[in-house]
Amino acid sequence: MTVQRCWWNCLNVNSTADGQAFSGAYADRQSRRHYLAGDQSVIVGRYRVGRRYPHHAGGDESQGLLKHLGLDKKLWSHHKFNEHAAVESVAATIAAGETVALVSDAGTPGISDPGFLLVRTCLEHGIEVETLPGATAFVPALVNSGFPCDRFCFEGFLPPKKGRSRRLQQLADEERTMIFYESPYRLVKTLAQFAELFGPDREASVSRELTKKFEENVRGTLRELIVHFSAREVKGEIVIVLGGKPRKAKREDADNGAVDDAEENGLQED
Repeated sequence: MTVQRCWWNCLNVNSTADGQAFSGAYADRQSRRHYLAGDQSVIVGRYRVGRRYPHHAGGDESQGLLKHLGLDKKLWSHHKFNEHAAVESVAATIAAGETVALVSDAGTPGISDPGFLLVRTCLEHGIEVETLPGATAFVPALVNSGFPCDRFCFEGFLPPKKGRSRRLQQLADEERTMIFYESPYRLVKTLAQFAELFGPDREASVSRELTKKFEENVRGTLRELIVHFSAREVKGEIVIVLGGKPRKAKREDADNGAVDDAEENGLQED
């Protein structure tokens, strides 16, 4: 009995068994994904659930893809507003002999998306979890940015209000490359907050609508990025990649702190 988290939003070009290539999320027909999708009893995902059919999703990408693959499966809603209440029910369904696939319309379940609680609950019940690699926006954004990829800090979405300033202050001395998800409506405001805390000359990269028709990657200082995105309407999914604090700047801060301590203790020479 397994809960298999399979993602159909793999945005690479995949070869199919008949040698044809399909590009993009919707057209992904990699044979293993097709097999796993067809082998499941229930598909669990972030669906819009109708009143008449409480376990059936209405009009989303996953339902469209199931029809495209010729699969007739039960669809259960699983999102941040119901996941705490739903995980035990899903785990019980699997324990009763059903197989379940957790899918996402955009990105990888568990990465700034529901999934962690369900996986943890299944493991606590002794249910094996199989993970199928899928699209994750921050990986291509990180590689495209030109910043070091060997060590990085993924922050996902910052708290919109409460706790936001504290989280940013904790990152003030971070030397690793930092990655954030952001709403297009808050992009300029967030870049301005970054400029205030990290300095307007800190290098950053903003990726928008990765792997899609209107993909855009803009690199520059925070000051330059604020000017660029303030002059246009921003749409789509946003990933901000921020360069870490230069070690030279960190050493200068430490040296200044040592001088301040010496002055306070009366140890600085005339």
